Amino acid sequence: MNASSTEQERMLVSQRDQFARELDYPATEHRKTFVIASTGRSGSHLVGRTLHASGAFGLPLEYLHPSHLALWGRRSGMSDAMEIVRDIIAHRTGPNGVFGIKIHNSHLRAFPDLQGLFALLGDTYAVHLVRDDLAAQAVSYSIAVQTGEWISGMSGNGREARYDEALILRCLREIIADNAAWSEFLARNSLPNRSIRLAEFQADIPSTVSSLAESAGIAIDQAALPQTPATRKQGGSRNAEWTQRFKSETITGKGIGYSALGLLPRTILRRLLRRA
Repeated sequence: MNASSTEQERMLVSQRDQFARELDYPATEHRKTFVIASTGRSGSHLVGRTLHASGAFGLPLEYLHPSHLALWGRRSGMSDAMEIVRDIIAHRTGPNGVFGIKIHNSHLRAFPDLQGLFALLGDTYAVHLVRDDLAAQAVSYSIAVQTGEWISGMSGNGREARYDEALILRCLREIIADNAAWSEFLARNSLPNRSIRLAEFQADIPSTVSSLAESAGIAIDQAALPQTPATRKQGGSRNAEWTQRFKSETITGKGIGYSALGLLPRTILRRLLRRA
């Protein structure tokens, strides 16, 4: 890369600065794509940044987020989604030929041509990243929705988050649905993949990064394996308190039958909920 490590750190803090040309790699033949299959607040930014620090996984960012794709189009002067993706791959494929990308399932639902997309991504390996405590993830998601602070060090909208049980529940249901959608997508398509837990990654970063490289068929310099996360954890005592509060209500019928409802087509489900 052209930028110093300090400059890279500064640029990667801001969503908009992620598009800086200083973060581009020199032109390299693209031979493999490494996908972090993620959900909101799953720890994917921490994992992606840490994999990037190893020098073997490219620069895995949310390139397919609709607003990010639009900014890439503005940068390249392109409007066709497939051409924009081709341009991103051309500029963000690492020296070893690996293009790293972080994808939320909602990005796929919004993408116009999935067959064309994965044809461009080529030889692809995916890791489905999940968190053990989905309630804690939903609390973190609800805070980010309110403050606009999605990654550590990012300036938000200046608003203070408040405890909102209904919002946390909506975030929880979205996370569950998106995890299920990823599981179905990976099961139904011929993409080599594996799942990892965020806690597993954090507990032994060098071994997990080395294992991911081996699973994906990516050569990695063992001496360059990161020892610590490349970003600091955002959650604090507030997250823990709100998670406990969300879980602490007396057990009721909440959630019973939710999975069955989730099998219904969304249009029918919306009609049923309106009548309820």
